[in-house]
Amino acid sequence: MSDANLAQRNGQGRTTALVVGVCLALLALSGCQSPEPETTSTSQADAPPPAREDYPALQGQLFELATDQGTNAASGSRANLTVENNQVRVVLEASEAQSTDVLRWAVEALHGRVETTHENLVQAWVPVDALLTLAEHPRVAFIRAPVRPRR
Repeated sequence: MSDANLAQRNGQGRTTALVVGVCLALLALSGCQSPEPETTSTSQADAPPPAREDYPALQGQLFELATDQGTNAASGSRANLTVENNQVRVVLEASEAQSTDVLRWAVEALHGRVETTHENLVQAWVPVDALLTLAEHPRVAFIRAPVRPRR
């Protein structure tokens, strides 16, 4: 290889290295810049509260418990609801019997605890703040309080 060809190749290598270096520097700088804050027309504080009609799969008193802003739901009893440590005992009615495993996983993913299953029913302790999420699950037909025998 002649000295002219060698010099030309070295020059191209330096140019390529320079271009790659500049590109890497630009990438690094663009990653360091803080993104523009997203602006929305309404903040979460301005969002309307959940509406009962938006949660047809949730029993009325469970909806009230889930959306009650003024009451501490840590423990106590509301009518036939059993609430302890911000969890409420509920029965989830699956849309079909094969869906009970899916609902079991959903309850556990939301930090609840399944007590028992039978056919298309799952009885579980569920965090109060997870009720609305569970009510939107596609495999949930209805969420209600357990039925207690009359004395």
